Amino acid sequence: MKKNISVLVPCMALAIMSCADFPEIPYLERTRIYGEPYLDTRDIYEYKTVVIGNQTWMAENLIYNKDVEYVCYAGALENCKKYGPLYEFAVAKTICPIGWKLPSNEDWETLVKNSGGAVNSGHRLKAETEWEGGGNGSDLYGFKALPGGFIDEFNQSYQEGHMAFLWSSTEVNEGIFARGISSEKIEGVEIVRITVPKTGAKLSVRCLKEN
Repeated sequence: MKKNISVLVPCMALAIMSCADFPEIPYLERTRIYGEPYLDTRDIYEYKTVVIGNQTWMAENLIYNKDVEYVCYAGALENCKKYGPLYEFAVAKTICPIGWKLPSNEDWETLVKNSGGAVNSGHRLKAETEWEGGGNGSDLYGFKALPGGFIDEFNQSYQEGHMAFLWSSTEVNEGIFARGISSEKIEGVEIVRITVPKTGAKLSVRCLKEN
């Protein structure tokens, strides 16, 4: 059975499930595979894209901020530029541009498998800089996950430098599934599934190309 643990963050409880019981897959060393750049015509911003297994991801968090509600970590504009804005789920679930989508929990599980399995994927998806406590990754695939933290329902900012929090589109009774990528191992892995309240929390968005 999958093992559940609970991580308490001030003002907000996140239920975390370890990915350690996902089946491992054979890992083949390879270089980064970049896809065609994508121009978001809504704000004329061009995103790099990376191909990981059978998926094409944006190579950075979404930065779109026109005519939508968003916040910057700690209220600082430079953090929006560095990590991308943080969005509530009501905005996040429809904010990816046409042809792209907010990934489901199943999509995130596929990424974990495609990037070497639970034990290895977190390190390989993290950027080579910005992670504190010796937690920098290898950025093997060019995914460049950055530790942008999150903002809770009381507008308090937490975990910059230590964790990335990324929405999924999957809703469950308890809340919304998301992915947390950590500077340190949590029960032996650096990427975990978390359950976030349906309202109030603000997380990053990483868009996945639709098939």
